[in-house]
Amino acid sequence: MEARTKRSESFDPKVRTVGFAVNGEEDAVSPTPTSMPPSSPSPVIIPPKIQTAPTATTRQPPPQAQQVAAAVAPSAPPSSNAHKAAQLFAHLPRYNKDSVLSKVLSKTLQNVIREYSTPASKSLSRDLTPYLNPMIDFLIGCRPLNVGMGNAIRFLKLQIASIPANVPEVEAKAILVSQIEQFLQEKIVYAHEVIINHAISKIADGDVVLTHATSSVVQAILLRAHDLGRKFRVVVVDSGPKFEGRVLLKTLLQGGLSCSYTHINSLPYIMSEVTKVFLGAAAVLSNGTVVSRVGTAAVAMVAHSKKCPVMICCETCKFTERVQLDSFTSNELGDPEAVVKDLAQEGDGLAGWADIPGLSVLNLTYDAMPCKYITMIITEFGMVPPTSVPVILREYRKEPAL
Repeated sequence: MEARTKRSESFDPKVRTVGFAVNGEEDAVSPTPTSMPPSSPSPVIIPPKIQTAPTATTRQPPPQAQQVAAAVAPSAPPSSNAHKAAQLFAHLPRYNKDSVLSKVLSKTLQNVIREYSTPASKSLSRDLTPYLNPMIDFLIGCRPLNVGMGNAIRFLKLQIASIPANVPEVEAKAILVSQIEQFLQEKIVYAHEVIINHAISKIADGDVVLTHATSSVVQAILLRAHDLGRKFRVVVVDSGPKFEGRVLLKTLLQGGLSCSYTHINSLPYIMSEVTKVFLGAAAVLSNGTVVSRVGTAAVAMVAHSKKCPVMICCETCKFTERVQLDSFTSNELGDPEAVVKDLAQEGDGLAGWADIPGLSVLNLTYDAMPCKYITMIITEFGMVPPTSVPVILREYRKEPAL
């Protein structure tokens, strides 16, 4: 704590740092001086190729890319009061309500490649990557890419670089579109199915399965196990400010499952009757740490203290060689208004919080879950302990390390 205190005390409000790279990994970037006060929002920097007027030598992005840029561009900059951040977390990227959804990224890249045309006297393998970079940088300016999106972009760039210069443009574009589709099918669709088949073997009659917030793969596992006739009960633990568990609860009830719903403050009490814990993940780091929705680390810690197995369901496209020991060095700040909107009332200490000097509201998006609380990670390559993550990164990746 001494080191963190010193870092906080030496914070200079006139210096702003950025700590995210294209693949979602933290980058050491030199501090950039700015005259903005600490309560002002970070500006969205639009790459020159997008904001420069067309000239005889400047090619504009295709219509599909312009539509994506318009969709993710903020309609108006957030108010300065909405971005009052605690100094310890001032280096983290802040929320943006109009961010692009990761599930459409690959399809968008396919459309951009279809509409791309190679300039005269240039080859596709050398020109397409610089052509895509300003669009990717613009998306990062709106919101940092998660690990899965970063790995997908890195995969595409590697495929572009591997295309021989003598391949016709039409054929090269068809190859790239096909490879993106193959990446989607193998790394997401097929991986989901394999993970579901592995995970349902761990659910037995009479089990009480606990999960936190919502995860598409965990939801599919529970519904599939119920369809196979397994008799078990589900406990959905939820936490604010998003309360995503309500969406999962509604889906499970519609599927005919027996469910209980509780908030995270009653976790120690409810854990005494739980037999297994299934959680999703946003990323799995090479030291076995799992990054997931805020609150999951507390769930795993309580389950570990009760000697209840904790199983993480995650595709290997979310694996990264990055190492992280806490939730402070790399995270994302959520909308502070989401924390106080249902709490701030007249006469309350949070009423008009944005105008109160010295008061800031913190809304972290992710948790870093230490590997000592995790029993196993269920992937498309099988069920492995968290200490085996480096083996998967080394042995099962055909492309260079991401």
